[in-house]
Amino acid sequence: MYGLPATGVPWVGNPPDNTTPGRCWNIITGCLRRCEWCYAHNLAKGRLRRLYLDDSWGESIMIPAPNHTPADYTQCPREDPFWPRLWPDRLYAPAHRKKSSGIFVCNMGELFGPWVPSEMIEGVLDVVRSCPQHRFYFLTKYPERLPEFNPWPENAWIGATATDRQTALHAMSCLSYVEALVKYLSLEPLLESIATVMAVYGTDGISWVITGPLNGKLARQHPCNPRWLDEVAVVCVAGGVSLYEKPECARILDRSLIQEWPRKDAR
Repeated sequence: MYGLPATGVPWVGNPPDNTTPGRCWNIITGCLRRCEWCYAHNLAKGRLRRLYLDDSWGESIMIPAPNHTPADYTQCPREDPFWPRLWPDRLYAPAHRKKSSGIFVCNMGELFGPWVPSEMIEGVLDVVRSCPQHRFYFLTKYPERLPEFNPWPENAWIGATATDRQTALHAMSCLSYVEALVKYLSLEPLLESIATVMAVYGTDGISWVITGPLNGKLARQHPCNPRWLDEVAVVCVAGGVSLYEKPECARILDRSLIQEWPRKDAR
């Protein structure tokens, strides 16, 4: 049985006090979006390549690509470690962990991509409902699919990723239709000033905002202006929204980091 390995994502904490790191649950891996800064894609191409292409440690099921998949994804999917895969043997892993845990769902893939059938997502949610002892963190770059699964279980925190003004507006609009106790924005990597969109659109219904700059080699190509982080902090404080600034923010901010979790805890 595949377990729930610890995750290095700093904002995935274990309830109730978030002082210990949470776990990750990769029932689905891979994504066809292929963002250039995607850490999961880089890991799959690098040190995890053999693991993802070797079914001997867990039988995987290839998820067919949609008709609109770009031509550059037409290579044999068996040779692509980040092609979307379902790992059925991992489905009930949370049920075998009795200790209350924070669990990041599919941090190595995109659960809500248009190539993932709704039935697969419903199967994941059935397990979430059957494990009230855990807190499940969901995060997607396809927030338009989130309202399809209303109402969400109370132990599910629902988030959308945004990196610029356009994706922030889309994420906030979609989240406004989501019925969940905790809804959040992940502004990471932050690639331009987003605070104006947040201030104009309003933060009603948003419990939490996570911010962080791009890391690694691409940080020089897409630098994060510390003013953008400060602007988001001002909007969050004014709107009573909890803010978590990732540890990487310390290298560009000349102040103490704000690291909060939602006040409206789902559990």
